[in-house]
Amino acid sequence: MIQGDALLDSTSVNLDTEEALRMFEINLAPLADGRLNYLRLKSEAAAAMYRPGLTAKTTSFGATEYAGHIAVLHIDGNHAEDEAAKDCALWTPHVAPGGWIIFDDYEWAFGDGPRHVADDFCESNADRVAAAFQAGPALFVQLKRCHA
Repeated sequence: MIQGDALLDSTSVNLDTEEALRMFEINLAPLADGRLNYLRLKSEAAAAMYRPGLTAKTTSFGATEYAGHIAVLHIDGNHAEDEAAKDCALWTPHVAPGGWIIFDDYEWAFGDGPRHVADDFCESNADRVAAAFQAGPALFVQLKRCHA
């Protein structure tokens, strides 16, 4: 939960992560229907095992076999720039052509880490980006359906 901001870090140390998981599951439940699931692991561990045919099993969503490509990637982990960059590097290669990447907290009161990572991604992948727009605090990026 350490995000790199002293005030935020001191208050978030007491957050109930089980309650956060329940809210996450409630928000995704209407969309699930066997099409989505999650791996409750650190980003690096989940990325290391992510592949076609991997089956994620959770009590809330049952078993979901992953195809090995991601239609919607929501980057919303640790907001420190180096950690957000790591998540971006680990997961964006799995996004399918035509898929979406949501860089959450692109506008964030506690720092610019997510913004820098999203801007760097868009700049270095300009030939792959079909659209990018900000809605609320998040930046939504759609990849082109085909790229060279």
